[in-house]
Amino acid sequence: MAETPGRTYAGEKLKVSFVPAGGIHDISAPTAAELNAETVLDLSCAAIKAQSKIGSTDSETIDGQAAICEDTNAKAWGQGNAEVTLALFRYFKGNKADPDRDKIFQALKTKGVEGFIVTRHVDKRFDEAYASGDEVSVYAVSFDQPHPVNEAEDRTKGYIRTIHNAQVTNFAEFKSVA
Repeated sequence: MAETPGRTYAGEKLKVSFVPAGGIHDISAPTAAELNAETVLDLSCAAIKAQSKIGSTDSETIDGQAAICEDTNAKAWGQGNAEVTLALFRYFKGNKADPDRDKIFQALKTKGVEGFIVTRHVDKRFDEAYASGDEVSVYAVSFDQPHPVNEAEDRTKGYIRTIHNAQVTNFAEFKSVA
Protein backbone atom coordinates (compact mmCIF):
# COMPACT_ATOMS: atom_id res chain seq x y z
CA MET A 1 0.00 0.00 0.00
CA ALA A 2 1.35 3.42 -0.93
CA GLU A 3 2.31 5.74 1.87
CA THR A 4 0.26 8.93 2.13
CA PRO A 5 2.44 11.97 1.49
CA GLY A 6 2.95 14.25 4.48
CA ARG A 7 0.91 17.42 4.34
CA THR A 8 0.89 20.47 6.55
CA TYR A 9 -2.48 21.43 8.02
CA ALA A 10 -3.23 25.10 7.26
CA GLY A 11 -5.43 25.94 10.27
CA GLU A 12 -4.00 28.48 12.72
CA LYS A 13 -0.81 28.71 10.66
CA LEU A 14 -1.23 32.01 8.77
CA LYS A 15 0.45 34.98 10.45
CA VAL A 16 -0.33 38.43 9.01
CA SER A 17 1.40 41.60 10.15
CA PHE A 18 1.56 45.30 9.29
CA VAL A 19 5.02 46.85 9.41
CA PRO A 20 4.93 50.67 9.22
CA ALA A 21 6.82 52.47 6.42
CA GLY A 22 10.57 52.32 6.87
CA GLY A 23 10.34 49.22 9.03
CA ILE A 24 11.76 46.86 6.39
CA HIS A 25 14.92 47.82 4.51
CA ASP A 26 14.99 44.94 1.98
CA ILE A 27 11.69 43.21 1.17
CA SER A 28 13.58 40.28 -0.32
CA ALA A 29 15.38 39.62 2.98
CA PRO A 30 13.47 41.04 5.97
CA THR A 31 15.07 40.38 9.34
CA ALA A 32 13.47 38.81 12.39
CA ALA A 33 14.22 42.02 14.30
CA GLU A 34 12.30 44.10 11.72
CA LEU A 35 9.32 41.73 11.74
CA ASN A 36 9.17 41.47 15.55
CA ALA A 37 9.67 45.19 16.30
CA GLU A 38 7.32 46.86 18.79
CA THR A 39 5.83 49.01 16.01
CA VAL A 40 4.62 45.92 14.08
CA LEU A 41 0.90 45.18 14.36
CA ASP A 42 -0.31 41.57 14.32
CA LEU A 43 -3.38 41.36 12.07
CA SER A 44 -3.85 37.60 12.38
CA CYS A 45 -6.87 37.77 14.70
CA ALA A 46 -8.12 41.17 13.52
CA ALA A 47 -8.66 40.34 9.83
CA ILE A 48 -11.67 38.36 8.62
CA LYS A 49 -10.44 35.45 6.53
CA ALA A 50 -13.47 35.22 4.22
CA GLN A 51 -13.24 38.89 3.20
CA SER A 52 -9.47 39.52 3.17
CA LYS A 53 -7.22 38.92 0.16
CA ILE A 54 -3.45 38.99 0.30
CA GLY A 55 -1.18 37.66 -2.41
CA SER A 56 -0.08 37.65 -5.99
CA THR A 57 -2.58 37.46 -8.82
CA ASP A 58 -2.18 36.67 -12.51
CA SER A 59 0.62 38.56 -14.20
CA GLU A 60 -0.06 40.95 -17.05
CA THR A 61 0.22 39.43 -20.51
CA ILE A 62 1.96 40.88 -23.51
CA ASP A 63 -0.33 40.09 -26.40
CA GLY A 64 -0.66 40.99 -30.04
CA GLN A 65 2.98 41.78 -30.63
CA ALA A 66 3.86 38.92 -32.94
CA ALA A 67 5.96 39.72 -35.97
CA ILE A 68 4.15 39.70 -39.31
CA CYS A 69 6.09 36.61 -40.34
CA GLU A 70 5.05 34.57 -37.25
CA ASP A 71 2.36 31.95 -37.66
CA THR A 72 0.88 32.42 -34.15
CA ASN A 73 0.06 35.29 -31.86
CA ALA A 74 3.06 35.47 -29.53
CA LYS A 75 2.13 35.88 -25.87
CA ALA A 76 4.44 36.38 -22.94
CA TRP A 77 4.11 37.03 -19.23
CA GLY A 78 4.51 40.69 -18.31
CA GLN A 79 4.61 42.48 -14.99
CA GLY A 80 3.52 40.66 -11.85
CA ASN A 81 0.49 41.76 -9.85
CA ALA A 82 -0.56 41.44 -6.23
CA GLU A 83 -3.53 42.51 -4.15
CA VAL A 84 -4.17 43.39 -0.53
CA THR A 85 -7.67 43.85 0.84
CA LEU A 86 -8.24 43.57 4.55
CA ALA A 87 -11.59 43.26 6.30
CA LEU A 88 -10.91 44.28 9.90
CA PHE A 89 -12.94 43.97 13.07
CA ARG A 90 -13.59 47.20 14.99
CA TYR A 91 -13.48 47.41 18.79
CA PHE A 92 -15.45 49.86 20.91
CA LYS A 93 -15.99 50.70 24.57
CA GLY A 94 -19.41 52.29 24.57
CA ASN A 95 -19.49 54.87 21.79
CA LYS A 96 -15.70 55.35 21.59
CA ALA A 97 -13.02 53.28 19.92
CA ASP A 98 -11.19 51.06 22.39
CA PRO A 99 -7.67 52.60 22.49
CA ASP A 100 -5.94 49.24 22.94
CA ARG A 101 -7.95 46.82 20.83
CA ASP A 102 -8.86 49.20 17.96
CA LYS A 103 -5.24 50.28 17.29
CA ILE A 104 -5.07 48.41 13.96
CA PHE A 105 -8.02 50.36 12.54
CA GLN A 106 -6.60 53.58 13.96
CA ALA A 107 -3.22 52.91 12.29
CA LEU A 108 -4.78 52.20 8.87
CA LYS A 109 -7.72 54.64 8.81
CA THR A 110 -6.00 57.48 6.95
CA LYS A 111 -5.78 57.42 3.17
CA GLY A 112 -2.17 57.16 2.04
CA VAL A 113 -0.81 55.20 5.02
CA GLU A 114 2.18 53.23 3.75
CA GLY A 115 3.95 50.20 5.05
CA PHE A 116 4.27 46.47 4.49
CA ILE A 117 1.88 43.57 4.85
CA VAL A 118 3.84 40.46 5.76
CA THR A 119 2.45 36.92 5.67
CA ARG A 120 3.95 33.70 6.96
CA HIS A 121 2.22 30.40 6.17
CA VAL A 122 4.40 27.58 7.44
CA ASP A 123 4.14 24.82 10.04
CA LYS A 124 4.11 27.29 12.97
CA ARG A 125 1.18 28.80 14.82
CA PHE A 126 0.15 32.33 13.88
CA ASP A 127 1.09 33.63 17.33
CA GLU A 128 4.72 32.51 17.22
CA ALA A 129 7.31 35.22 16.61
CA TYR A 130 9.07 35.49 13.27
CA ALA A 131 12.42 33.71 13.24
CA SER A 132 15.42 33.48 10.98
CA GLY A 133 14.71 31.00 8.19
CA ASP A 134 10.91 31.48 8.22
CA GLU A 135 9.40 31.73 4.74
CA VAL A 136 7.49 35.01 4.35
CA SER A 137 5.90 37.17 1.67
CA VAL A 138 6.20 40.96 1.87
CA TYR A 139 3.89 43.44 0.14
CA ALA A 140 4.76 47.15 0.08
CA VAL A 141 1.39 48.91 0.27
CA SER A 142 -0.38 52.25 0.33
CA PHE A 143 -3.86 52.14 1.87
CA ASP A 144 -6.98 53.89 0.64
CA GLN A 145 -9.45 55.28 3.18
CA PRO A 146 -11.39 52.44 4.82
CA HIS A 147 -15.08 51.98 4.27
CA PRO A 148 -17.75 50.10 6.18
CA VAL A 149 -19.11 46.89 4.76
CA ASN A 150 -21.52 48.23 2.13
CA GLU A 151 -24.18 45.58 1.98
CA ALA A 152 -27.04 46.95 4.08
CA GLU A 153 -27.95 43.54 5.44
CA ASP A 154 -24.33 42.76 6.38
CA ARG A 155 -23.92 46.01 8.30
CA THR A 156 -26.54 44.92 10.80
CA LYS A 157 -25.36 41.34 11.30
CA GLY A 158 -22.29 39.95 12.97
CA TYR A 159 -19.48 42.22 14.10
CA ILE A 160 -18.70 45.83 13.20
CA ARG A 161 -16.00 45.75 10.53
CA THR A 162 -14.37 47.84 7.83
CA ILE A 163 -12.76 47.14 4.46
CA HIS A 164 -9.22 48.43 3.77
CA ASN A 165 -8.02 48.31 0.15
CA ALA A 166 -4.37 48.86 -0.63
CA GLN A 167 -2.31 49.49 -3.72
CA VAL A 168 0.61 47.09 -3.84
CA THR A 169 3.66 49.03 -4.99
CA ASN A 170 6.19 46.19 -4.76
CA PHE A 171 6.26 42.63 -3.45
CA ALA A 172 8.52 39.67 -2.78
CA GLU A 173 7.01 36.26 -2.12
CA PHE A 174 8.40 33.09 -0.55
CA LYS A 175 11.52 34.76 0.87
CA SER A 176 13.55 33.64 3.85
CA VAL A 177 13.75 35.78 6.98
CA ALA A 178 17.37 36.81 7.57
